Amino acid sequence: MTASLSPMRPTLIAALVTACLFGAACGDDDDDGTTSTTAAPATGSTATEVGTDSESDGGEGGDEDSSGGGAPGSDPESTLEDFFTSGDPELICVELATEELVALVWGDEQGCRDALVANAIPDSIEIEDLEESDGEATATVTPGGGPNKGIPTEVTLVDEDGTWRVESIQADVPAGP
Repeated sequence: MTASLSPMRPTLIAALVTACLFGAACGDDDDDGTTSTTAAPATGSTATEVGTDSESDGGEGGDEDSSGGGAPGSDPESTLEDFFTSGDPELICVELATEELVALVWGDEQGCRDALVANAIPDSIEIEDLEESDGEATATVTPGGGPNKGIPTEVTLVDEDGTWRVESIQADVPAGP
């Protein structure tokens, strides 16, 4: 029964992902309508809180670039950290999102860059249920700040030629102001 999908579906998905990531048209106070499902961890998952201010792993400085590991996209956790908390358009729109995600959600790289809203970037995230297998990873990411604070977001990542990139994002974002 998947012969024809509504032409509005890609537009709706794009709007939800943009709202989730960059805070466009999201309400601040009503987080009550969100729900989260938690899958049983296959390899013992843990929750990790990641912040951009004080959680530097002993690097040389650079409060803004506090990815937990090496180069951007070197592992799923650091990819999630950088994608959600860096606020860096080059990193988010070029290095850490798949071309398909950028095209579906923002149309192109410039649309992605234009969608970034400085005060909507969370200052921390919590990563739960991170599972990696055969070049794909899934996790639940909950922003610790910004307009989507506390809203669980299901994320799928893929390993493209040694770089982990965000392939899909799904969240129940409250509508309206």
